[in-house]
Amino acid sequence: VLWSAAKSADGGSTFVRDTITSAGIASGSRHVIAGMASRRNNGFDANDPNMCHWTIYDEPQTTDTVTYTLQVFQEYWETGSLTIGQSNGVYGDSDVFGWTTPVTIIAMEIRNA
Repeated sequence: VLWSAAKSADGGSTFVRDTITSAGIASGSRHVIAGMASRRNNGFDANDPNMCHWTIYDEPQTTDTVTYTLQVFQEYWETGSLTIGQSNGVYGDSDVFGWTTPVTIIAMEIRNA
């Protein structure tokens, strides 16, 4: 699973990932992301959490409005929905191994004096 931030300078019509300051460097056909990649462990089932913590920074070099979004990409053979902040167990809320967790997103603007 790829987790990435993307930004738009046109009010949200077009989002790009490769212009964020903390994004990786293009290499062949690899995705350029400002975020993280994670892989489920062996023995994965719908109740196994995949905890993510990542920091993204951007220096947009503009005083115009910049819009950001978070993007999630599954591997091409995976189907179905990704759940965020809760398990997706076989028995739903009654599953004894089901779980929920808070989701926290902090966005800050830091101005240089």
